[in-house]
Amino acid sequence: LFRSQQDYYWSDFWHGGGNLRDCGCGIFSFANAIYALNGKYVDVDKVATWAHSIGAYNPGNSDDGTYQWKMYANIEERFGGEYNFKVVDYHDGNVYNNDIRNHLANGGVAVANVYNHFIALTGYDTTNEYYHVIESWVGGGRGLAADSWVSSGKLSEGNTNVFWFVLLKSSEIIPSKPSLYISPGTTTSKTTFSWNACSNADWYDVRVYKSDGTNIISKFNINSLSYSVDLPQGEYYATVHSVHSSGTY
Repeated sequence: LFRSQQDYYWSDFWHGGGNLRDCGCGIFSFANAIYALNGKYVDVDKVATWAHSIGAYNPGNSDDGTYQWKMYANIEERFGGEYNFKVVDYHDGNVYNNDIRNHLANGGVAVANVYNHFIALTGYDTTNEYYHVIESWVGGGRGLAADSWVSSGKLSEGNTNVFWFVLLKSSEIIPSKPSLYISPGTTTSKTTFSWNACSNADWYDVRVYKSDGTNIISKFNINSLSYSVDLPQGEYYATVHSVHSSGTY
């Protein structure tokens, strides 16, 4: 669920001399980037309240919007654990910079500064050099849709010329995926399910199903690379998940 600041609902959320509808693009672009990164739903008013308190959003009684250098120097410490992200880097640069291209192509996201505005960049297509852009305010002479793929050329001209960006990545540890092997049992031996060791896996969960999809066995927290069980004659299938202690799999 990408967030639009254009909803008049946000007109009532004031910080300093401005409200989130009129000057919240920096906060909303962060929220949209995080949602694209890991599905976390950011409380934009909570972030805005914090950013204002450190002088990174509408400092004092101003309506200046987001002061990106100060915000991203501090935001991981305050919200990184809550929204599962890390700040990789932030600096001046355009969309032809290999830092942002490689970062997005490998699953990261970014918030970019264009003229008097911020946008979220949530993907990069290496085949045509297009960026996936999430726009929190459609209009303003930028010609961007709320959710679209945009050429590098478009993001290098006029009101959509990117001149600064921050790179964000997920802090969640995702274990690699196992490959499952099955040794069918006989009347005198058990059926054995085995799999390869996976990086970042603390244990494995195995589920066995009848051919009609009925789950008949769920075995969790297996600390070895195999599981054996007696099964009646029939047709079955199974799944195995590698699990990190944080709950990711």
